[in-house]
Amino acid sequence: MLLGCVISLTGNESASLRKPAVKSLANIINADQSLMYHSDIGNAVSLRFTDEAKSVREAAVNLVGAYVLKSPKIANIYHSSLINCLDDSGVSVRKAVVKVSGERSELVTLVVL
Repeated sequence: MLLGCVISLTGNESASLRKPAVKSLANIINADQSLMYHSDIGNAVSLRFTDEAKSVREAAVNLVGAYVLKSPKIANIYHSSLINCLDDSGVSVRKAVVKVSGERSELVTLVVL
């Protein structure tokens, strides 16, 4: 029930609610990492990669980045979204992707190719 509320807040019209919702989602997933494989969460996070607010996009990159380092399967799921964020208009979003890719050498290799 709580998870559903947080997921719905990630799509709220107010960026001041979407960013904390994405960060809350990260905290919930931290308690149960298998949640990263659920389609509802995947869809919610994927939509935030293209959010109008750069702070929300950055929060989404940071959320995924924490798990990309732990799981190659997660890296494969979100790889194209992270690569697309390298062209983001927000410097902080691009920095977050570079940080993740610097820590995950396979992502860097795929970016170069």
